Amino acid sequence: MEGRPRWPYTRLSYSYTKGFPERAKPFMEAAFRQRANVSVFTFYENLGFLKSDIVIGFFKGDHGDGAAFDGQMGKLAHAFAPEDGRLHFDADEKWSLKNTYVDGIHFESVAMHQLGHILGLGHTTEIKALMYPGISMGEIKKLHVDDIYGISVLYPPLF
Repeated sequence: MEGRPRWPYTRLSYSYTKGFPERAKPFMEAAFRQRANVSVFTFYENLGFLKSDIVIGFFKGDHGDGAAFDGQMGKLAHAFAPEDGRLHFDADEKWSLKNTYVDGIHFESVAMHQLGHILGLGHTTEIKALMYPGISMGEIKKLHVDDIYGISVLYPPLF
């Protein structure tokens, strides 16, 4: 991401595209909660009254945004910097919706990574951080001090 893209406000709405799996929503919402816990942001689901800041969906192949997906084990997901707010997951991946034994790509870890991009964070070289540009099959990533530092530099705490 070029420059230092930022949101001009810290209360962000989100919505899901049609067909987003209901069973994935609790994991996406957990990712929002974890990001909110270490930042100045609050997130709320927009139930369709206004345009959402963040729009989340699953897509296959070329889906019209110039960043086509490539099937299993390639590009897992992508997100656009502020104030675009689109977050797309590759529907062809073997996603794991678990937080213990993970039998695929850990959805919540990837969701937290992509939310970092939505908030304006780029990649890091710290391999244990969520914003490191890779995750292995079966790996669960958690917020790392590097992730927390990055968001606090971009959006300093209010106190």
